[in-house]
Amino acid sequence: MMKGKLHIFRARGALTDAPEIRDIEVWPGDQLMLTTLRGILEDDLEPVPHFDTVKLADKIVPCVALCGEHGKLEGKPTNRRATLLWRYALHRHEDPMISAAVWLSHDDVLAGTVVVLTGDPEFLTSL
Repeated sequence: MMKGKLHIFRARGALTDAPEIRDIEVWPGDQLMLTTLRGILEDDLEPVPHFDTVKLADKIVPCVALCGEHGKLEGKPTNRRATLLWRYALHRHEDPMISAAVWLSHDDVLAGTVVVLTGDPEFLTSL
């Protein structure tokens, strides 16, 4: 069994609002987790490119971030908090080409609910 946390960032609310946090335990190949994530995002899953670290409680940890595949197309509101965390992740990236991408993507935003998953290495690589 692998253990992790779901950090759910809703599009509405202040930049300082804390995410909803849920503990999660999954077995390899567990389809229930995918169903749960689709339900939270109300959409098909899309990984957020290069959003692979996040600062939580003054500590930078590895993560996987997911958004809804059709959020922008469906006109969902901009998720300012998740967009800001994504840009910070781009800044931290070791690859200078990816780090530079933050300057090229200032018009790009995340829309709708965004889920950031953290946990043990097995959990993250299973995603």
